[in-house]
Amino acid sequence: MRAAQDYLARLGYYSGPIDGINGPKTRTAVASYQTDSGLPPDGKVSRDLIARLAGAPSPGAQRDKVERVAGPLYEPGDAYAYTDGQVETVLSTSESRVRWQDAKGQQWSADSDFTVPTRRSDPDADVASLRPFTWPLRVGATASYTAKAAASDHADHWQCIVESREQTAVVAGTFDSYKIVCQRGDDPPGTAASRTWYYAPAIGHYVRYVDNAANGARSRDLVAVFPGELGWPPEARTGLEWAVSHALDAEPDGPAVPWQSSAVAARFVIESGSGVDVGHSGECRRFRQTRIAADTTKRVYPGVACRVQNRWRPFGSAAES
Repeated sequence: MRAAQDYLARLGYYSGPIDGINGPKTRTAVASYQTDSGLPPDGKVSRDLIARLAGAPSPGAQRDKVERVAGPLYEPGDAYAYTDGQVETVLSTSESRVRWQDAKGQQWSADSDFTVPTRRSDPDADVASLRPFTWPLRVGATASYTAKAAASDHADHWQCIVESREQTAVVAGTFDSYKIVCQRGDDPPGTAASRTWYYAPAIGHYVRYVDNAANGARSRDLVAVFPGELGWPPEARTGLEWAVSHALDAEPDGPAVPWQSSAVAARFVIESGSGVDVGHSGECRRFRQTRIAADTTKRVYPGVACRVQNRWRPFGSAAES
């Protein structure tokens, strides 16, 4: 048990004392490591687990492995909820295009690279020329594009750069992110309009967006990402909802709750997190769903749920409203 705690601490999973006591922090750390390694998250220490921990790569190597394959990632049915009240759902994807729909039923098509303007954000603009980012990102990478109004000869020239890498705290959690800044090049110095995204490779999407325009600034943060459940039978949807509620009913940072169904190819692991204030009258808490596909590929879906009439409801979901 001491060896397991020591290895888990070196890998960043465990922050408690190396005391050989199989307490809740140790079990949670073991379950988190098992989830990330594609193992059943039973939270139990064994000789096989010790051997696997001993041969695990360093945290830096793990991080680099994730980032080499990181890029914007969208799947039909995925839904993104924000602090401005918007909930946007992926309808379909094809090559580099994504078709979206908001809660009011408005639909639009966008490049999978969210820094490229869409007709929804600029109704009269077409992207006339584009030198896109290369993914995965790196600090110092640049991109540029020209947005031209259809009924005018005027064109806006934008220059983009990955300025830095930082920890970004939003309602959905704290994420290792890349700060991407795009500025309109034709504006006088000090007055240039700009758009800034904080992109989190862990979820394949941005967690914060800030638009500094001539008529004022606006921003929005990510609250939750809901996994697509297209084609799922009602029983499977209800089962996953139960697993989320079961995880949240436990103490914060309690044991992970595994869930799977014969009707769904992937399996899920749900972990409860700390409390968070989202302007809701009741208790609200973060949680995280990890989807593990048949080939062990993992996707993480952060979220927030609030207790309403003694029932946990995901904030921003159809169930919450």
